[in-house]
Amino acid sequence: MLILIRQNGSEENGWRGAPFYWPIISAQENAQTTIFSHETQKNADVQESDE
Repeated sequence: MLILIRQNGSEENGWRGAPFYWPIISAQENAQTTIFSHETQKNADVQESDE
């Protein structure tokens, strides 16, 4: 689950006078750990040799 908490930043406090969203990521207790990568090592090796 992704939760975004908005904080209004004032210029007096060194912010840019714009809102900032603090991201909070929360996973279920029983969720399996997963790693996602758009590129695999095999694809990265092929792309490097093509350059």
